[in-house]
Order: sequence, then structure tokens, then C-alpha cells
Amino acid sequence: MKRGNIIRKPRLFWAVFIVLLLGFYAPFFYQRLAGAQTAQAATEYQQGKPLILYYTLTGKNKIIAGELKNQLACDVEEIKTVSERSGIWGFIVSGYENIFDKDAELQPFTMDLKDTNPIIICTPLWMQKVSSPARTFLKNPALKGKDIYLFVSFNGHWGEDKEEEYKKELAAQGIHLKGIYRMVIGGKTEDEIKKEVVKQLEKKPIIQKPAKAL
Repeated sequence: MKRGNIIRKPRLFWAVFIVLLLGFYAPFFYQRLAGAQTAQAATEYQQGKPLILYYTLTGKNKIIAGELKNQLACDVEEIKTVSERSGIWGFIVSGYENIFDKDAELQPFTMDLKDTNPIIICTPLWMQKVSSPARTFLKNPALKGKDIYLFVSFNGHWGEDKEEEYKKELAAQGIHLKGIYRMVIGGKTEDEIKKEVVKQLEKKPIIQKPAKAL
């Protein structure tokens, strides 16, 4: 037998062996990779516990927050002002604060947000602006570096230019705004508002459900 043939046969043997080896172990490595990706998705928010915060004047945002709690299975806390805002006086005070960008006087918020993330804030719009109580709360230094989602409710229209302005404003405060959810609630019943919350979450999920490993 020629020496060249003797050399080629071991090479052919090892080539076939490597191909078979790769074919055997490839599914194993793929499964490990898929498992790692699944674990990453599952632990995306394990660094902190999600929290829902809401401010409401008419009760509509309490409905939104309640349905979010049902869908996301996390705690809910209310943002409260020091003074009562019902009636015409509350309307005047709220309008004044939003027209002149004045901060609202809030009741002390004692909850420790250190281990909380993401934070979902439900707020009405007043005169094309986020309500002064929610806007004031968003200045809380404890929110810096947190992932924030806003559920913004209104009856008519919120211009995209106003939304972009607010995104820039929050970014300047060190807020990681991950998403804004527009809730047009004018004339809607409680059940219709809840259905709209579910619809919004289906369109843009906040907490991804980890995929099953292959």
C-alpha cells in the first residue's frame, strides 16, 4: 500500500469521527444554550420585585392598578396628596399645579424601594401633562436607575410631541422609562377599562413569561 493512502485513511477516520461526535453532542449543547437563555429571561426581574403605584382623582386609575395587580401578581400602593382634592377646589388646585409645573404636596411614602423593580405608575393626564402628584413622585431619588412603566389615562388625545418631551424630561432625571401605555378611558365602564389593560399588556408585555427549554 502506498504511503499516501496510509496517511489519508487516518485523516478520513478522524474527520468522520469528529462529524459524528458533533452530530451527537450538538443537541446537548443547543439544549444547554436554550436553558441558559430561559434562565436569563426568568431572572430578568429577580433582582427586584415589581410594584404598581397609582394616583387617582376619580377612581379610574385605581381600577387600572387593580387589574394590573391581577395580571402581574404584584403589590399595589397609592400615591396620596396631603390635602383632599375632591370637588371644584381640587380641580382648581390640580389645574394650577399642572399649568405652572408646580409640585404637589404628597403624603410621606415610607415603602423601601431598594429591592423593587420594575415600577409601574398609573396616572391621569391633566391638560396634556402627567398629573402633578405622579409627576412629583417621579422626582423621588429612590427611582433613579429603576425601570419605570407609565400607564397614562385620558379622555381625549395626548400628542406624540408631548409624550416625547416627557420622555426626555424623565431621562434627564435618571429615570429608565421602559414604556408608556396609553389608556383612553373616556366613557368606558369598569369592565371596559379592565379589558383595555389586558389588551395593552398583550400588545406590550411588561414581565415576559420565560419560554420553555427545548
